Formats: sequence, C-alpha cells, structure tokens
Amino acid sequence: MLTLYICRYCQKIAFKPKATLKAICRLQTNANQPSNERKRTMNSSIETSRNYAYHTFANVEFTGFVDIWHLNNNYDYDYHLFIRYGNKIYMDVKGVGEVVITYEELQKKKYWKYYYDLSLMLADDKQIVAQELRFSSDYCDYILYDTARHWWIDTNYIVNNELHRYGDKGIRDTYDKLAYFKINPYDLENMDYTSQEDLEVFRMNYMSSIEVFETKCNVYNNLAIEYQTKKMDEMNEEIEELSAYFKFEVEDRKNVLSVIALYEKNEDMNRDLLMMIYKNLVRTNANHFHLVASIGC
Repeated sequence: MLTLYICRYCQKIAFKPKATLKAICRLQTNANQPSNERKRTMNSSIETSRNYAYHTFANVEFTGFVDIWHLNNNYDYDYHLFIRYGNKIYMDVKGVGEVVITYEELQKKKYWKYYYDLSLMLADDKQIVAQELRFSSDYCDYILYDTARHWWIDTNYIVNNELHRYGDKGIRDTYDKLAYFKINPYDLENMDYTSQEDLEVFRMNYMSSIEVFETKCNVYNNLAIEYQTKKMDEMNEEIEELSAYFKFEVEDRKNVLSVIALYEKNEDMNRDLLMMIYKNLVRTNANHFHLVASIGC
C-alpha cells in the first residue's frame, strides 16, 4: 500500500517509500549546496493532516506582527513577518518588500528591531510553521497579500486595537489565519543576503511608509504587556497546581510506606482492615492503590 509523503528537503509530494524519497532528495540538496554550507542544515519534524503539514524546527524561529484596522468596508493592513535561522533574518514588510539580513543589522535599525521584538512577545510557539497543502479545500488567497501564500504561523494579531488569535469566537473568517510567509522556509538556508544597494532602497521605502509610529507603538506596547502578563498569570497557576500535586504525592508516598510498615509488624492483619486504613491515610485518587492491594498476595 502506497502512502503519501511530503519530503522535508524539497517539499514535494510523492507516493514513494519515505526512506527512498528522503535519500534521493538529500543527495540532490547536498549536491546543490556549497561545501561550506553542507554542515549546516535545518532540523525539523513533520506531522501531516488532510489539509496541513505542521513543521516543527529545532533551529529556526517564526514570528510575525499583523495589525488590521477596518471601519465598515474600509480596511487598512500592516505586517512585519520574520524568520530567524541562526544569524540570518528574513523580513517581509507590507508595502515595502522582503530582505535577508544579519541579526546584527536588524539590531541596528530602530523600527525593524522594535517590530521584531514585538513579534517575539506576541508569539506562543516560535518553532512551528504550518503548510497549507495545495489540494486542501481550506486553502484561500487572502486579501492581505498580493500573491498566493501557503505557509502560516499561529500567532496573536491586532484588530482595531484589540488582541486576537486564530480560533477566537466572533472574529470573521478573513482574520482566522493571517501571518503567511511568501517564501518556503526551507529556502532561507540557501538564500543570499540582500546587497547593500538593495538594502538601502528597502530602507528608504520603509522610512517613507512610517506613519504616526509613536502613537501606534504605545498601543502595541500595552497590548504586548497585557498578553505577557496573562501568560505569566497562567504559568503561575500551572506552577501552583504542580506544586500542590507533588506535595500531595510526597505525602501519599510517606503514608503508603507507613501502611506497608504497619502490615509487616502485624502480618495477621485482615486485608480489608488494611485497605480501610489506606483509604483514610491516602487520597482515593492516588496512584499507589496497587501497592497496598498487592500486599500479602
């Protein structure tokens, strides 16, 4: 029986044994790479469903910032999308274009650094990117972009100065999945850095598109802080739950040992009585029932 496979190296869909497809594509990939690049590869695992392939990377980060403002039928969009692979940064900006720069270059530019840091604050899992399969009935060409895109990330985005994310109730389908990358993320590994001449053109176009930044960033900062505070509160609740669980676990283990020691001193003790003592000492939903129940068997 043939199974559908998506190759992690060339992203082609084929009805071939997985090992064979992987070996062929790996040879082809290595053959096209410069010798100094072959030692460095993107590490990922893939899980597929009928409509999507979810790629989890160990050494690549995907983040994005999307802002939407609409009133009646009038829409205004802004986005900054980032892929970081080691020291290499891919950046795609609405109405400006895309560049590949070093992390150090990004840090030197006030606005680029700001939106990159903001995208990190709004992200949940930076290592996962989803691929919409070409034959998926759910595939759509969103009005946010001027070309068809197939790679998206699940991140928080802003609609009319409110924070939302994929799956929120009451949000129109147009806003379901917004952060789409123009490139296949695997291509970034072999992409050249943008030349200084092209980078300067990009920078000039970018600066001409900046409007009321200070006013907007105050809103963005408040939303990002609100989201991070919410995450910290949820994390604290989980820590408290875990602490309480392990505290009871330690107490239960001590009580189980006490019950076993009691039985060893009184081997004639009725097992029913023993279990009664156990249930009064240890939580009824504990995981140690079998230890006491097996005594004397």
